[in-house]
Amino acid sequence: MLSRIRITGFRSLKNVDIETGPLTVLYGHTAGGKSSFLYAPLVLKNFLINPDQPFEGLSNLGFINLGNFEKCVYGGEKDGKI
Repeated sequence: MLSRIRITGFRSLKNVDIETGPLTVLYGHTAGGKSSFLYAPLVLKNFLINPDQPFEGLSNLGFINLGNFEKCVYGGEKDGKI
């Protein structure tokens, strides 16, 4: 079981460090980063399976395409919002 998840600079998540337990519940307002928190490990999995693929391949999770590099990196958009 994962006991801690740390995500830095992914989509709307600037710096997140969460200790997990047997049951971890994510809640919060709309556009608060809950989905980004769940997508980050899937992008990591895509990288570990095939590290030589272009970034667009890493961010295509099959059920959703997270977009290009600028859309997936915190602050990548010109207005600083993802």
